[in-house]
Order: sequence, then C-alpha cells, then structure tokens
Amino acid sequence: MDTADANVSVAALEAALSVTREERQHQPMHDPGSASLTHARLQPRTDATGTRAATYCDLPDELIAQISRYLDTRDLCRLSMVERRTHAVLREQVLSKRHAHHAQTVFNAADVQALLVQIEHDIVEQPGLRILPILTLLTQLLRQNFPKHEQAAAFESVFTAAAGLPAAGYAIGRTVVTTLKYLDPSARANAYESCYTQVWQRHLMPSHYGFALASQLHVLPRERFIQRYDEFIAWIPQLDTAERAALISALAVQLPAFVHGFNVRDAATLHQATQWYRTLRQALLSLPPSDQGQVTAALCVALPTLGRQTSIAEYGQIRQIAMSLPQPAMTEAWLGLLRALPMFPAELQPAQLYSLYAMIERWPSQYATFAAQTLLETVPALHVDTRAVAWHKAVMLLPSNASERAEHVIQHALDQIAFLRADERSAARVAIARIIDAGDNADMALGQQDR
Repeated sequence: MDTADANVSVAALEAALSVTREERQHQPMHDPGSASLTHARLQPRTDATGTRAATYCDLPDELIAQISRYLDTRDLCRLSMVERRTHAVLREQVLSKRHAHHAQTVFNAADVQALLVQIEHDIVEQPGLRILPILTLLTQLLRQNFPKHEQAAAFESVFTAAAGLPAAGYAIGRTVVTTLKYLDPSARANAYESCYTQVWQRHLMPSHYGFALASQLHVLPRERFIQRYDEFIAWIPQLDTAERAALISALAVQLPAFVHGFNVRDAATLHQATQWYRTLRQALLSLPPSDQGQVTAALCVALPTLGRQTSIAEYGQIRQIAMSLPQPAMTEAWLGLLRALPMFPAELQPAQLYSLYAMIERWPSQYATFAAQTLLETVPALHVDTRAVAWHKAVMLLPSNASERAEHVIQHALDQIAFLRADERSAARVAIARIIDAGDNADMALGQQDR
C-alpha cells in the first residue's frame, strides 16, 4: 500500500490480513468469540428518516485493536492517525512495534537496560505488548556482533523484564532461560546464576522455572553443576504432578552431560550419576501411572551413561515399570526402551529386540507406527549384525492400509536401507515394495466396495 494519506483503505486491510503465521506468532492476540464481533455499535442506527449503515466510527475499540494486530509497523502507524479515538486505542501497539524495531539497533548492555526501562514506562495498560520488544532484544544480544563481555549483564536485564510480566511472565521467562546455551561460553555460567538467584530473591515460585533451569545445567562448571543438581532434586517433592514430571525428565536428560561433558569419567563420577539416577527413578514412582510415560523415556536416555553393568540392571527395573503403565503412557515408555537398545552388547541386542517386539506387535496401529519410526531411528546405532533384524521388525509394524500408515515412515525406512549390509538391501527393498503394494490393493478393494 503506497498511498500517503492517513486513511486506511479496504485494500490495505485486506493486504494486512495476508500476514504470515510466523509474523503473527510473536503478536499474542485474543481470539474473540462470535458474540464480540456483533457489537451494539455496529448495528444500523435508526432515526426519524430511516436507517443508515454502520461506519468506521461505529466500530468498537476491540475490533479496531483486533484488525491492527495484522498490520506491519508502517500501516499500523497510518491507521493510528485516522482519528483521535483510534490513536488512543492503538497507542501502545504502535509503541510496542517501535520499541521492537529499536531493539534491533541495540549493541551494549547499557542500551538494553535503558530500552527495557522505556518499554515498561510506555506500555502499561497492555503489558503483554512488551513481549515482542523483549524477545527482539533477546535475539539481538545473541547475535555475534553483540559484545561477548556484556552478554551476561544484558541477559540478566532481559530475564528480569520477562519475569516481571504479570500474565505471561513465567512462560516468557522460561523461554529466555532456555536460550542460555546460545550465549558465548564465557557468559553462560554468570547468566545462569543470575537467573537462578532471581528466582529465589524475587520469591518466584520455583515450580515455574524448575524445568527450564534444570534443562540448562550443562552450561555450569562441574562443581556448580553438582550443587545445583542436588538442589533441584530437593525441589521435586514440593511440586505438582506436571511440574514434577517435567523436572525429573530434565534432570535425567542432563546426566549424560555430567558424565561426558567435563572430561572426568572416573569411578566417583559414575557413582554420583548412578545415585542421582536411582533417586529420579524413585521419584518417578510418585507420579500417577498415566504421567509416567515421558519421564520413563527420559530415564532411558540416561541409561548408557551409567556403565554397562549398571545400565543393564537399571534397564530391567525401568522395563518393569513400563510394562505396568496404561496407554498411551506405555507407548511413550517403550519408545524410550527402544532408543536404549544400542547400549547392549552385540550378543544381547537381538534378544532384547525380540522381547520388546513381542509386546509392541499387539498394540493398536496408531501406537505401533510410532514404535516403527523409533526403531528405524535406532538402526544406525545398533550392531551391524542386528540392523537388518531391527529394520524388518520396524517395517512389519507398519499398517497395511495405506490410508492409516504415515508416508514419512515409509520414506524413513527406505533411507535406513543404506545402513544395512550390501547383501541385505535387496531383500529390504522387496519388503517395502510388498507393503506398499498390499496397501494400495487394499485401498482399491475398499474403493470398489464403496461403489
């Protein structure tokens, strides 16, 4: 739209409505029900001479604000100049986008702090509009041309602003924390400690940040890692079910970082990791069975870090838990068991595979397809003597009805043929062709029955 006047034409609004989903996802907006679009002020007014159609001046403030969320900064400014009421309605939205644009030009911690103060001063009635400029600042400080020695201070300011949002603060604060790993290595530990300290000093509920902070433990030096890990474990009993499950999962996923990330793989390290693992397994049992699936899968990810003998023994414990779970928690847990198969010695892999398959083949097709996908993902990590067996078992789990099977799983199976021995690949291609043909024939027969 290139017109220079302040009025917004219908063409401009139609162009604005074509904004992409990616642009809209950073602009939280309320989705009004049909009742909110039928406003009393939109009804034609009657007088002694008859009725007239509603005009722009009759639009409710809520609808003007709704339309404006689809506009870019240029068109939003033009719309805000239509008349005084519109200017008042859109004032904070205009400021939000201007600050977000300004955030792209900030290159030091002092300017980050100054802009955050200005944002808080300018955007008061709708604090959610601060999210866009805050996240833009976060993106800016992660850029390579931002001074590395100022990243930690700038990150602290952004986290403080995000955590201070009244409604979405916890969600945005967690988002900020999960970007710690993208900071320069020299800034990560200080930035982490700043976030961790704020959670306690500001009396923020640890439950809201436990998962996010635990997922970034690997940015800390080893001794601080151990200290914080123990503190997180002490949090677990105080949390509700959902937060407890999320924290246990995050801590389990951090165990490989502890064992392999500090170049100290000694007996004391393995002992510490094993103790933590068993504590997490006991905490798992405090969850309702329906919430244990994903946590069990996360514990399976940590198994290979415990040493061969310990990991095999713990695998048996986790498998017993997985067998007792209801669906779909059982599926989530058994997918974790499948991912842990490569940790077994070559001579034990086939027996474990057959044992898991005997259970999975009895599942409904919607669950078996997930198992097939997961088993195909493990093929490259298995011993070369087990890969072909695992590949064929995965393919056998695929439903024969083409309308039910996921085509991307078929394609994945074709891609994984490259990891089989040369003399095994022809048989694999034939097996895939048979499944595709069987599915197409079944669909054709069903189509003929429908006619």
